[in-house]
Amino acid sequence: MQRLAGTLVVLAPTDTQFENHAPGYDGWVARSGGATRAETVANGLAVLAEYGVQPHDWVLVHDAAR
Repeated sequence: MQRLAGTLVVLAPTDTQFENHAPGYDGWVARSGGATRAETVANGLAVLAEYGVQPHDWVLVHDAAR
């Protein structure tokens, strides 16, 4: 049984450092972070929907930098 289908990191649109600090990261990256945590989470959920995440899927949210 697969526990995680994928990992999405949502970054500020201007972020230029992530790839330097996480070489070899093979998950999804979205540069769609917002002005608030809530906006960033909403933007991330929209990106996940584009990747096919369904309403019944679980999404775990971790705020690493605020």
